[in-house]
Amino acid sequence: MARKRQEKTVFPNTGSEEVPPGATGKAADRDSRHPLNAGRKMLRLTGFRAIEYAEKKGLTVNKHADHIDGPRHGLTVAEAMAIASDDPELIWLDVEEEDYQDALTSLDPQR
Repeated sequence: MARKRQEKTVFPNTGSEEVPPGATGKAADRDSRHPLNAGRKMLRLTGFRAIEYAEKKGLTVNKHADHIDGPRHGLTVAEAMAIASDDPELIWLDVEEEDYQDALTSLDPQR
């Protein structure tokens, strides 16, 4: 007697669905061209400005690909500082322009 082939039942939210880039909303996963960011004015910070902002807000940063490593997402501030000491332009972070303008009040040291 032949066995009947079982069909796979698709359940919603099983965790097996592919998550599109930027869907988590995490800073390291944001892309200004992504539909989730449509209508929001995004600003790309690079180098030590990105690191300083990430440290202040408790975020992670990203790294562009270089001749040694590929791109990386979710770098800690310490990892980013080590990379930026060699080439600060490799480090980047996309932030909402409004959030960044609100944070400008204390980014520069007062003398």
